[in-house]
Amino acid sequence: TLALISDSEQARTAGFIINRFRGDIALLEPGLEWLAEHTGKPVFGVLPYLHGLVIDSEDSVSAAGTSEAGALKVVVPVLPRISNHNDFDPLRLHPGVDLVFVGPDAPIPPADLIILPGTHEHQALEVAERCRRAIGSLILKAGDIELPLTASVGAASRGKQLIRDSDHIIRLADEAMYEAKKSGRNQVIAG
Repeated sequence: TLALISDSEQARTAGFIINRFRGDIALLEPGLEWLAEHTGKPVFGVLPYLHGLVIDSEDSVSAAGTSEAGALKVVVPVLPRISNHNDFDPLRLHPGVDLVFVGPDAPIPPADLIILPGTHEHQALEVAERCRRAIGSLILKAGDIELPLTASVGAASRGKQLIRDSDHIIRLADEAMYEAKKSGRNQVIAG
């Protein structure tokens, strides 16, 4: 990495800290000596990998998390150029939430909640309406009986009001969904 940054950034780099090391430090020591020798920068230390220690996942989406049985199933489609993905860390680490990131070409699994990161309310409503129409085009067959499917969808975003926490935005989406059901079902309503 040092060789890839500009000369001014190299000059400001004081040294190295090896992060999340697993294994026998004695096996790493020759590599640390080589690094210091070839870069002229000291190695300040080696931080061990600690299970259960949460370190920001930097520029990648971290899927690791733990959840208990019966947890709220939350799906986050990974959109191109996703940023601030670590905003989801509180949900990912909450034992009552089963958070799943889904790649661009992967199908969306069954979920209690789908979060579209960085999406304005009007975009979320358009996606919800497309989903509602797609569900409405399906027919459930039970023997000789054909039943049309409907979907009542509630959407919520940070745009309309101050969102205090994840429970608050989920409650807003739930309230909007129940309003959609009360207002005749098979529609999308923003909370």
